[in-house]
Amino acid sequence: MTTHLTLLRSALRYLPAIVFFFVALINLATLTWGYYWDGITFALQIEKVAQGEARVALLFHQNHLLYNALGHLAYRALNVAGLSVRALYLLQVANALIGAGAVLVFFRTALRATGSLYATLVCTAFLAFSAAWWKISTDVNAYIATILLVLVCATNLLGMKPRWFVAGLALAGAMLIHQLASLFYPAALAAVFLSRGIERKLRFAVWLSATAWTPVLVSYYTCAYLLHGIARPVDLLKWAISNPSLKPVSSNPLGGILLLPKTNFDAILGHNFGLFRQQGEWIEITIVIAAIIVSLVFLLMVKRKVDVLRAARTLRQYASEMTEAQKQITLTVLPWIAAYASFLLFWGPLIYFRAFYAPAISLALGLVLSNYHGITRKRPSGAAALAVVAFALFNLGFYIGPNMRATSNARVAAARDAGKLWDQRTVVYCKGRTEADTTFEYFNPTTHWHNLSRISLDELDREIARTDDQGGSVWLNRNAVFDIDPEWLGRHSSNERIEVDSPNDPALYVRVSPER
Repeated sequence: MTTHLTLLRSALRYLPAIVFFFVALINLATLTWGYYWDGITFALQIEKVAQGEARVALLFHQNHLLYNALGHLAYRALNVAGLSVRALYLLQVANALIGAGAVLVFFRTALRATGSLYATLVCTAFLAFSAAWWKISTDVNAYIATILLVLVCATNLLGMKPRWFVAGLALAGAMLIHQLASLFYPAALAAVFLSRGIERKLRFAVWLSATAWTPVLVSYYTCAYLLHGIARPVDLLKWAISNPSLKPVSSNPLGGILLLPKTNFDAILGHNFGLFRQQGEWIEITIVIAAIIVSLVFLLMVKRKVDVLRAARTLRQYASEMTEAQKQITLTVLPWIAAYASFLLFWGPLIYFRAFYAPAISLALGLVLSNYHGITRKRPSGAAALAVVAFALFNLGFYIGPNMRATSNARVAAARDAGKLWDQRTVVYCKGRTEADTTFEYFNPTTHWHNLSRISLDELDREIARTDDQGGSVWLNRNAVFDIDPEWLGRHSSNERIEVDSPNDPALYVRVSPER
């Protein structure tokens, strides 16, 4: 008996490490090819600055101030160490490991909050394999690193001995990596004033706020002044909250309210049936079949072992049965979810941003599950674990798996194939640079890209002739094709073209030759 207890304690001691390595392994094994567009932009900017082709100012974007700069430092460090790794893949692998680290922090928080290993494992798996979280952990973006630091801040504030400088610095770091972390600030204050471990709450809140916001304000002012010459506070604020991507922001929340159920459902249970039909092969089909089988077993188990009416009545006792620590967590989770959900009512249906409050939803799930078992005095039936396994398989089969294929992103696939036609002697002229141009340039790093608006047609004629004499080729991007003189284009265009019919950002490149 003593031996068994010793083995159990050892297993529990190493369980957090096991959780980290398991999630990291899954993330690394499911890296996406369906890149969100801004990740490729980050990687291209990092490499251009490292090669001296762009100014350092390109690394400091107002919406994610230090993310590119930190990525640039990591990229340069690997180059100095003699490792030739492109920035896109470096950031992607880093996100996979950071995502696993965030799950580890959440696991420790959930275990302390619920007091139930079973509930902790269920809600941790729910978080790790929910669609939005899983996708950003295998993509290239600033979100997952930001959420990791938000979780560090939350864990500290919800712990037995909160430290204002730990929580404040973690929140500052999160906000400097991505602005969206600032929406966690109301939840942080709620955690402070609800905490039983903080005696002088107002003083703690003031110090936490100063520690969080001072580095952010100083960093933003320094970058705005040195890089853009911005000195006035009003201009600084306008720059900080500006939206260079020109993504439309709605002034009416009604559309967001109507989309709220669907977008939250999609963030948890991801699916792209069109992509599945195009990319799904026997592996994905097998996974989907497994998901269906596990779902059926789950339904049979619920029917046989779970009294649904009794469960509903039991949950009404939830508030009265919660401990003080659990009440603090619940009242912190509510503003956490509310702040992000309210913001996204105006921002649109993008599911990636919903990963910012996925830990709050997962923690609430763990609390409900642990209290249900505590109130009913019933041992876990395994139904909740089966449900999580089923939805993880569903996400893998219908969403994550198809995006793992190199052909899942038509734009990326076409950009990689362009290497069959483009080489170091290829020159591409752009008018109104697009996301497609960024993708094609990144995956064809030896090509030369120029702004068409800076030269005349006579100069372009001479450039085409000179490049052709050297055995190279000249291409025009989509905007240039539609903008340039049709007669001139008719005399110079060839039959060679690259075209991607994408609803968001179509790509078109036409080769132009000297007039014969």
